[in-house]
Amino acid sequence: PELCARLAAQRGLSASLGGGLGGLGLLTGRWLASQGATLVVLVSRSGCMAHSGAFEWSLLEQTLAEVQIQCGDV
Repeated sequence: PELCARLAAQRGLSASLGGGLGGLGLLTGRWLASQGATLVVLVSRSGCMAHSGAFEWSLLEQTLAEVQIQCGDV
């Protein structure tokens, strides 16, 4: 809870999420965007999103944050 409160207070923050195209990564990315993150970078080994993530992706795209997908191993 303390970390969430600190993140929520950081308007304009940029975030990079390993495992970003999985369900939890997309959900976390959307939460960060809703809290004021201006850049959310989703890092994935494959760069491919499963069909199960399509709904969360559509919600993330509706936020004001710039969203980038990067392939890589963290």
